[in-house]
Amino acid sequence: MKLNILSLLYGCMTAVPCLLLYNTYRIDNLIGFNTGTQDIIFIIVTLIVYILGAVSGLYLTVTWLKNRIISMWTVLLWFPYCLIILRTFGWIFPITNEGLVPGPGGGFTLMGIFILSIIYLFFINIPWISKRIVEE
Repeated sequence: MKLNILSLLYGCMTAVPCLLLYNTYRIDNLIGFNTGTQDIIFIIVTLIVYILGAVSGLYLTVTWLKNRIISMWTVLLWFPYCLIILRTFGWIFPITNEGLVPGPGGGFTLMGIFILSIIYLFFINIPWISKRIVEE
């Protein structure tokens, strides 16, 4: 259960930038910011989400999973949770205006975000695992 909660946290951490990136025009219609202002806000929000996610994820890894090697499963288990969040958001808030559909090259951006998230999660989990191995 604890592994799933930690994976859900990491899935949310990756889903937020994806949702912000793909809903730029919808946010523009709701709030009225221009895209330059939105980009700055999105970068700040993404950095905050990744920093808070990493800090809370590391804290939960140390307290709940006791630095065991099983915590490395979060590097893979975040992906289904991220997809569920993205699909649920798309189901709750469907795109009604065809002009708000993201461009065809956006999939490459998502693939980049997913690959960088895997690398990021690996590097924030590996010091705690190696610390435990050295202590034993």
